[in-house]
Amino acid sequence: GISGRPLTITVTLPARMTAFYFYGQPDRAATLVVTATLQNGASSGPVSMSADSQARYLGFYGRDGAYLHSITITSGDAFAIGEFGMSRGIGRPRRHEGSARPAARQS
Repeated sequence: GISGRPLTITVTLPARMTAFYFYGQPDRAATLVVTATLQNGASSGPVSMSADSQARYLGFYGRDGAYLHSITITSGDAFAIGEFGMSRGIGRPRRHEGSARPAARQS
């Protein structure tokens, strides 16, 4: 099986994305720690997910017009991601990436 081996998924986003979220959940009945990291190194930090509860929200947004290009999701075991959402920026492209950071869960 694939248990115990670090798994990585990289989500490459369309151009001019300023926000992105997804929900994640372990593939097996267990607790799992997942980390999501943007192309600029901003990270969700370790996020605990349990197969016995609902899927867990993780989201990012760009500050000062920064665009998100990719998000790498890493875990120690199999997991599922879904219910994606994203927002496209408006206006002219920025010459710099600015900063992007994790978003708090929306109520």
